[in-house]
Amino acid sequence: MLQDEYAAFLSGRDWLVQGRGVFGVWGGLPFQVNFAPSGRGAAAFLFRLEGRPDRAGLKALGKGLPRGWTLTVPRAGCYHLVCNGAKLRSARADFSAVLDQTVRALRELGLTVPDRCPLCSRPGCDALAAGGGLGEGYLPVHRACVEGRNRTVQERAAHNEASGSYITGFLGALLGGIVGTLPTVLIILFAQRIYALLFALIPICAYYGYQLLGGRMDRGAFVCTLVSSVFNLFSIHFLTNYISLCQALGRAVSLWTGLGMYADTVASGSITGNLIQSGLFLLLGLWFSWRVITRTGRQQAHQAAAAADTLRPLDGVVLTRAE
Repeated sequence: MLQDEYAAFLSGRDWLVQGRGVFGVWGGLPFQVNFAPSGRGAAAFLFRLEGRPDRAGLKALGKGLPRGWTLTVPRAGCYHLVCNGAKLRSARADFSAVLDQTVRALRELGLTVPDRCPLCSRPGCDALAAGGGLGEGYLPVHRACVEGRNRTVQERAAHNEASGSYITGFLGALLGGIVGTLPTVLIILFAQRIYALLFALIPICAYYGYQLLGGRMDRGAFVCTLVSSVFNLFSIHFLTNYISLCQALGRAVSLWTGLGMYADTVASGSITGNLIQSGLFLLLGLWFSWRVITRTGRQQAHQAAAAADTLRPLDGVVLTRAE
């Protein structure tokens, strides 16, 4: 949808609008709808439900939707009802009927709204909220949990800005990165294999090591994580060579001896090919972990506050009370 059509679609509806996300309740089921206002546009309604629906029933529901509407289940418990922009422009009037049809069918398939708070995993939810680490969708929560988490994150962010240290943070990033290399080292030694996906553990562990030792959570967190990841790229090769050397000699050798032999190996260029391959795997690992390692304290505080801003009563929502 174009931006003016997007605004017209939302006008007069008792829904919560936050950026391009919209939150509401339809037929007793809370939903989140995301709009793509550029190009042809689209509206994607997301329902987070629990239960094991009959596959044939879901397939029949999808086939029974009007042209321009589709139902997908990208992950267990996530039901996406998507209307393309052209359909939304030409037939705004029938979207209510489609939502009624979909909600009724989802209920008939035995799908229900859960009653366990994503923050504490306990039942007795008394509000709805979205975003800020709660998970995808508009979810039942305890208001006290969301508000308490928001206060904690804000206080932690303020304290970190005042007392965070790049020095201790970088030390934590180095140690965390070493921990992140251990699965790769063990796989190389015992299985004689290397898995690119495991390289994502290096920056992730470095990032959390930085955070654990009180690093200042601004852009410096990413810089220290990146430096640690590159450093620990060499740690993988050093550790595998050092352990292999000890196994070959049948005894432990000093780390200084191992470092000297490793430096000679690097200088000779005999492992350049392995380093290049590992560097490419590390780039892939950085890409996989990008959303984690680029988070700053201010971003986390903003996300927690945004989740608190979406808090609304459970009016009209039919919950499955957990036992």
